[in-house]
Amino acid sequence: MKKILEVKKPIIACDVDDADLMAVLMVHQNSENYKKWFIRNYIDLWCYDDNGTKIMGFDKPRINKLHCFREESTKHDYFDRPFPDNTLFDCELIYRFEMDRDTLEKKYDTIVDMVKYYIDLEFYLYFELDCFYIPVAVYNQKIHYNSKTLIYGYDDEKQVVYVADFYGPFDRNVAYKFRGISYTDFVHAYSSYECSKNLQYERLLLFKYCEKDISINKGEIKYALKRYSSGFDDRYNHICFGSKCYDAIMEELNKKYLDFRLFNYICSHAKAMNLRMQYLKELYILDDGFSAQKEFADFEKYAQRVRNMIYKFVVSQDRNVKEKVEETFQILKEKDLHCTRMLIEAINGEENVYRWAVGLKQQDV
Repeated sequence: MKKILEVKKPIIACDVDDADLMAVLMVHQNSENYKKWFIRNYIDLWCYDDNGTKIMGFDKPRINKLHCFREESTKHDYFDRPFPDNTLFDCELIYRFEMDRDTLEKKYDTIVDMVKYYIDLEFYLYFELDCFYIPVAVYNQKIHYNSKTLIYGYDDEKQVVYVADFYGPFDRNVAYKFRGISYTDFVHAYSSYECSKNLQYERLLLFKYCEKDISINKGEIKYALKRYSSGFDDRYNHICFGSKCYDAIMEELNKKYLDFRLFNYICSHAKAMNLRMQYLKELYILDDGFSAQKEFADFEKYAQRVRNMIYKFVVSQDRNVKEKVEETFQILKEKDLHCTRMLIEAINGEENVYRWAVGLKQQDV
């Protein structure tokens, strides 16, 4: 027996959560509902300073350390909308259910049997494995560490389970890869004592794509773009939102060791902005006379140029290169804000600030 569910190289793959979701959703990238879902997501950025280490992500932080019960005068409205829904646990285009590990161990002889059963029913699976037992993982047989993994197929003849994760470096590039793991290694990685005691997510998620009507509220999109453009610096929680993330990242250029993931987020943000513009135009949400596609393509291309320049700076540690990086990074921010403003001006419809259902007439398209 053999069954491999379809997956695609994700257009956004800055971390495993984004990559796993997009690997499945992009199979349906020609769907109008997928395009509407994408328009609503990946608008915002956040950058959290965790004792000198910058952590970054899209839209809304998944950080447990944020202090939400602070004085009213220090609060802000950055979480006052029902979307984004860009995780496997809240995406509207995903049908999902969870299963308990202990129950499964009583029902199936091995985890491979369980995987085969649900893959045959067209379900993808998502749970943690101990990469110590994964031969393609960078720290195989060196360090025990759990990684949330997408499982999308199996092959009895080859005795492998097909998985996706940031297992590199296969080609000197730690990137999101699709790989096959032997049944034996897969069982060890799932059953590892180290894996069990360090679980961040104790249940097993099973899910599949679900075609659902996604609505677009123009006022809501417009407000989200305005909010990104303005940005917010939450000093109480050491976290920046929106365009303020550029300033937070600029501080990292003074460090000897840079986390390239920060710049990957900026590149992916530029890619998402360009794609959002294309979908908005395709769905006739932008003004008929909108013709600024070149500026958005230039923004995405410039973001890649800046990232490559940062790689060069890290290798050379040349001060002249650093000054050039700072200059081009500032230009990149200006291009971002310029494209964002053009998109705001080109969206027809509501001007009201969105705050749940208050003060905004619904206008779905």
